[in-house]
This record gives sequence, C-alpha cells and structure tokens, in this order.
Amino acid sequence: MAARASGLKPRRLGLAAALLAAFLALGGAVDRWGPWAWDRGVQFGAPWLEAWRAITALGSFTSYVLLALALLTVGIAVPRVRRESVVTVAGLVLLWGIGDAMKLLFHRARPPGWHGTFETSFSYPSGHAELSLFFYGAIALWMVWPWARGAARIAGVTACAAVALAIAVSRVALGVHYLTDVLGGWLIAAAWLTAAGAFARSRSAAERGASRT
Repeated sequence: MAARASGLKPRRLGLAAALLAAFLALGGAVDRWGPWAWDRGVQFGAPWLEAWRAITALGSFTSYVLLALALLTVGIAVPRVRRESVVTVAGLVLLWGIGDAMKLLFHRARPPGWHGTFETSFSYPSGHAELSLFFYGAIALWMVWPWARGAARIAGVTACAAVALAIAVSRVALGVHYLTDVLGGWLIAAAWLTAAGAFARSRSAAERGASRT
C-alpha cells in the first residue's frame, strides 16, 4: 500500500530501469565501436553560428541557476506546485552530478572542434541534452500538463519540448557532441524523470482536487 500511495509503482521503476539500461548499452556501444559514419554533427555555416551559441547558452550553469531560483519562487508563491518545483530543482542538481560521473565512466573524446568551439570535459552523455530534457520535461509533465487546460496546456508543453530540443540540437550543430551523446543524454534524463516523477506527483487524487479549490 505504501508503495502505491507514494507513486513508486513497479511499472514506473521498470521503465526507469529499462531507460537506464539502454543508456548504459549505448555508452558501451559507442565506446567500443563508435563513432559511426552517421554519428556526426552537422556543421552549419557562419550565419547560423551565433544563433546556435545563443541557444546553447540557455543550457549553461548561469541559466539554470536563474531558472531554478525562479522556479523555487513560483513554488513558494503557488503551494499547489511547491513539491514539484522542489523535486525539479533537486533532481536537476543530482542529475548534473550523475551526468558528470557518467562522463568519467565512459571517457569519450569530443569530436574535432568546429568554429573554434572546444570543450574540456568528456563527450558522453551530453550534459546540455540531459539537463534540458529533465528540467523542461519536469515543468511540462508535472506542472503544465496537470494544471493548465486547453490551448494553454498545448502551448506550454510544446514550448518546453521546443526549448529542450533546440538546446540538444545546438550541441550537435556546434560540433561539440556526437549525435549519440545527445541520445545518451536523453535516455538518462528520461530515466531520471521517470523515477523522480514518483516523488513530484505522489499526492493522492483527493489532495490534488483540494488544491484546485
């Protein structure tokens, strides 16, 4: 009963485990056989360069500090999303550390730098891809979808998906990640999002109904 009440359902945990296994399997494959011919960035011309740099900056440390503070402020002001905002920020911080540990585990070298853009950390998984999918995915799934209605719900979820996708694409476009780095980032983020969702949305239907009144 306790597991059911808290949202820690076997199917949720099974999905998280399957996503994590897929992440580890992909990491092992790229470590042994990659990169493949298709596993490359797409070097866009100079007119696109500043646009991609601006987009990738949305996934920087400074951006997430500001976003986390804003989200916590919203959680204080709006009690019905307080739990979700705290779990999102805590999950983001923990995932950041997990992603860095996975980079050290797989120690994949970066692609050759394009446009003079170079990174000093390892390549797999893409931190920008994993953090953006988790953060904006959490907002979409735990806050926008349950509380918004109609066109506002669709617009909110679409905007979150678009930002997360644009940040991930910018890493490949700038040539600082392989495509499989982005896929790996999405897999580990989806696993973490699935597991953390048990804590973010663990209130009963009666409690959520009371919050709406």
